Amino acid sequence: MLPDFSDFPSFPEYEADWAPIYLEPIVQSGERLTIAVVAKSSTGVDGCLAISDKALKCLYGASAAGMQKMMELALSRALEFAEAGFEGSFSAGIHGISVGKTRKGLGVNMKHILRQACSLTSSLSSVHSDAIEEEDAEDDPIVYEQNLGQLRSDIQERVLGKLPGLRDRFNLPLHTQAMQGARGNLFFSGNKMVASLAKIKPSKQISRHVDGAKSRLWDLHFVKHKMADAPQNKCTLFIWTPKSLDRFDRALITEYEQSLEDLQRQSLEDGIEPQVFFGAEEAAEAIIDYERAA
Repeated sequence: MLPDFSDFPSFPEYEADWAPIYLEPIVQSGERLTIAVVAKSSTGVDGCLAISDKALKCLYGASAAGMQKMMELALSRALEFAEAGFEGSFSAGIHGISVGKTRKGLGVNMKHILRQACSLTSSLSSVHSDAIEEEDAEDDPIVYEQNLGQLRSDIQERVLGKLPGLRDRFNLPLHTQAMQGARGNLFFSGNKMVASLAKIKPSKQISRHVDGAKSRLWDLHFVKHKMADAPQNKCTLFIWTPKSLDRFDRALITEYEQSLEDLQRQSLEDGIEPQVFFGAEEAAEAIIDYERAA
């Protein structure tokens, strides 16, 4: 009698060819690190770095930023090589960079296969996976708001470190005698500028993030168009976004880029300056510079 396999889980149906990207820190030494992986399926190509920012800083210290740029360039060249079907010889234009053996992968999607590839070929893949899991966790509404709150606090702390007199100018309720019905909040209302803060990144929950950003834009609209006696001459919507998109699905990136472009265009049409930033220091410096300007 043949065994019954009817309850045995089926294999994933998504297929892709993938390959690791190696770096020899000392050329021809034989020592190598897996710095990235790339994959090609019937629907397209994708890739990601296999070493996180955290691991890069531990390995290279002050040189980490330069190493990351070099690795991103190598990844970009490797994606072009994968697009051509991994055919011919690979040249990244950088000494010590090479592509490993191409393998077949099965998974639920491209991201799943890239995770497998990192885990199989990179000794630092656990650090990388932790970073991905942290990013996925941000889709939780509570975590998202906590992170946004921390970003506000970091910017405020940096501004007050140089301009302590602005302490009472942060996180102000929007309702005033001159603005009946306004119920929002302003992140910053200084002597010369008013600013709100939004956060957007590639995510399955991007529509919720965009709605939040548009709500902040509406708050600024009230100040600019309903308060004729407002002393500030500049309204800015600060939009935090990740500096690198390597770890996100390409489909999510496409929707994110369109959403970010629409948000910036809508801001400009309303006479409000959109300012994309990657870290608290950038937004803080922009506020400090404008408030200090004569």
